[in-house]
Amino acid sequence: MTPQPHLVTRDRHGAKKWLRHSGYAFAGPINVAPIAAAELSHAARALPLAFVQQEDKPVLVALMGLLPGQNLFVAPDGRWLGLYVPAALRGYPFRLGRTNGEGNNFALLVDEASNLVIDQAVGDQSIPFFDDAGNPHPETQKVLEFLAKTRQSMEMSERAVAALADKGVLEAWPLQIKDGEEERQVAGVSRINEAALNALSPDDLTLLRDSGALAIAYAQLLSMGNLAVLSTLAQAHAKANAQKAARMTIPEGSFVPEDDGELKIDWNALFKDDETKQ
Repeated sequence: MTPQPHLVTRDRHGAKKWLRHSGYAFAGPINVAPIAAAELSHAARALPLAFVQQEDKPVLVALMGLLPGQNLFVAPDGRWLGLYVPAALRGYPFRLGRTNGEGNNFALLVDEASNLVIDQAVGDQSIPFFDDAGNPHPETQKVLEFLAKTRQSMEMSERAVAALADKGVLEAWPLQIKDGEEERQVAGVSRINEAALNALSPDDLTLLRDSGALAIAYAQLLSMGNLAVLSTLAQAHAKANAQKAARMTIPEGSFVPEDDGELKIDWNALFKDDETKQ
């Protein structure tokens, strides 16, 4: 479903409520998520990090899939399969949008195609957008504050990545994926050139350290080991898809055991520790 972001206003949403998302099916087509400076340590332990060009500048992102429209961390039932959920996904169905399309002025938007915006009379778990006095409801205010803090931290990350690019330590990452029987290159993904980083002068390293860029560089290098997580998840999804296809080809009238109603993928066994999913 195509997102329908709308500015949250009293005129439009004063008589409506919103629901918290109960899963991550909405993130199924999202294969990269920007990573904020404040979440760097959590993200680097759980996700492969890389740099991609967005709006003509390099941005630190989590790789959640290597194909467009593919998020391997989302199970068929919408569960998140990793050990950490990027902050960029946790505010859904809300996000911040620039007012007038530019500058640093942001406003709260809500995706009205999310099925999480409802009429006042529906849903015991629903939350009003505004209170009786016309002010943002405390829970709506909490979401706004979370998104604002995340945006500020994203800007810190963007400035640090710009410093890395300025020092020439980003290089193309020769990632490959298997497409049928062939291997093909994943374009547009960069990583830290460790040799170039180590060759910087003490003054340059100090500059990168003070800007937070050095921490991002080392975190990205360490996170590359998490590519194995993508491989594990890709195999699980492939198995689930094969089972689904096999079930669809069972002739009508054939005997199917009752317990075949569920795909035989133990998604919970892929990752046991949820403590860092915050």
